[in-house]
Amino acid sequence: MNRIILRKGRERSVAKGHPWVFSGAVERGEAAAGELVEVCDHSGAKIASGWYSPSSQIRVRIVPDAPIAELVAAAVGRRGDFFANAYTNAVRLVNAENDLLPGVVADYYVGHVVCQFTSAGADARKNEIADALMKFAPGCLGVSERLDVDSRAKEGLPTAPAFSVLVGAEPPEFVEIAEGPCRFLVDVRKGHKTGFYLDQRDARAAVGALADGADVLNCFAYTGGFGLFARAAGAAKVTQVDVSADALALAKRNEGLVRSAEVRRDEGPAHEGRARVQGHQPPCDEAPEALRPPRNILLLGRGFAGVLRHYPLRGRGRRTPIVPGDGAHPRRGRPPGRARLPGRRLPQGRGADRARLIQNTKEQRQ
Repeated sequence: MNRIILRKGRERSVAKGHPWVFSGAVERGEAAAGELVEVCDHSGAKIASGWYSPSSQIRVRIVPDAPIAELVAAAVGRRGDFFANAYTNAVRLVNAENDLLPGVVADYYVGHVVCQFTSAGADARKNEIADALMKFAPGCLGVSERLDVDSRAKEGLPTAPAFSVLVGAEPPEFVEIAEGPCRFLVDVRKGHKTGFYLDQRDARAAVGALADGADVLNCFAYTGGFGLFARAAGAAKVTQVDVSADALALAKRNEGLVRSAEVRRDEGPAHEGRARVQGHQPPCDEAPEALRPPRNILLLGRGFAGVLRHYPLRGRGRRTPIVPGDGAHPRRGRPPGRARLPGRRLPQGRGADRARLIQNTKEQRQ
């Protein structure tokens, strides 16, 4: 087994449990892409094992000294509660470093498992991982992979074909899944990620708990998950906005599985609409009217009891909040003469702890 020798002092983070060794920490040593290597301190003493990636800034991803099948079985076993209740039949079985399998994501959709292998080590072992998933995932019908992931290019890995079956049966064009009161059709071949944002389950439930009687605007809606949860919970009206006609078409089909409130779909570049909120000029003029500031910032605040904004990226790696009615650039302060509607906030980021709606009080709706 090849050895990767770290610079003096750089072994500390690995010894404390950090799962990555960056290229700048390596003093000497190399190996083939995906090869299992020994990570050693400056004196040559082994401190960990890992998968080597010569093309990546993350040169080694730490893995335990255990068989792949054992790691997959442990990951699936940790999700036992999901299979024991009827809340959902779609769950993430393997979540990369969290399950000690760096670069491996495996999502389960009613027996069909769709994987992304985003590290050289994971890609080199994908067939072994697929076989283990077939064995240990309850009722597994087949395991497929998605290669259309940008991070694969950084690992020197191919990004085509976009979708292929590794073992077992090929999934249908759309897989119907259940989550709480809702049903969704998932496009596992062309949809975002592996087809659906399974990691947003708690956030969708949190939004639904706050949506009764509200008028909800769901921007960057994709296939309508948050909006349809709001609708199922008793929202008076839900407006879904997304730049993708295909995503909205699938959202419309998902609406047929939930019948509670009026749902309106707006196809338009919500990103461009958001740019107007910040005072920038987008390349086109097709944003929904409610998203065109400055004057409609106030309409946005008054017209919807809740605003859901998904993944508010401002360029690569940047996130900044906007408060409706404030009109301020997040870091430049509020321009003079612009009215502010107190108490209205937009939920930001990911996870249930950040899925906030503005308070649906009678005073705010007036």
